[in-house]
Amino acid sequence: MTDRRPMLDRRRFIVAGLGAVLAACAGQTDDSDLATSASPSSSPSPSGAPPATPTPTPEASPSAAATVDLSVTPPGGTFPTGIVPVRVEIPAIDVDAPCIELNLLANEVEVPEDFDDTGWWVQTRKPGEIGPAAIGGHVDSKRGPAVFYDLRRLEVGDEITVFDAEGESRTFVVNRDPIQIDKYDRPDEVFGFGENRPELRLITCGGDFNPSIGHYVDNIVVFAHDPTYEA
Repeated sequence: MTDRRPMLDRRRFIVAGLGAVLAACAGQTDDSDLATSASPSSSPSPSGAPPATPTPTPEASPSAAATVDLSVTPPGGTFPTGIVPVRVEIPAIDVDAPCIELNLLANEVEVPEDFDDTGWWVQTRKPGEIGPAAIGGHVDSKRGPAVFYDLRRLEVGDEITVFDAEGESRTFVVNRDPIQIDKYDRPDEVFGFGENRPELRLITCGGDFNPSIGHYVDNIVVFAHDPTYEA
């Protein structure tokens, strides 16, 4: 499989375009399946929502970059390797879902067409590499809850496991409470590197639903890390 991530400078990892992920929320929907509930804790409206109006996506740009000292010998003598995810399991919220590849572009952020799919943005880190990998999923649709409907209910200690096509896996543990932020905010805590270790961000829509534009106004972000790797 071709690695379509941008080339990385030897001493700097950059989350390319991750700021655009939240602006074009992973819970946005197309004209045929518009998300209609006000929040994940309420029941989706059965009908009557207007067609979705695409939200302009700001120019993709990283809000933070982190220097990783590659001269320091990591635990075990080598830096961890990542995998290309094809499936995501989150037992605490009964998620066992396919994971497809998505792209972050300067004027477009791909989201899954199927509301039961999750999607890994290939311009972020591979799950298991040092730095944050980002996986998104829809919160709901006209038909009801979607794959990340219960994302905001994850708690510290809950496990998230991603698998590649050969069955190899990487397991992450939620290490803080989920946050809700404005779709256009780009806080370093979301986009930048945290600790010098493999991390994972899960993203979906949240907050109020704005029927005039056909989108939620906020995002829910879950933070997880690999607890077995200590830099």
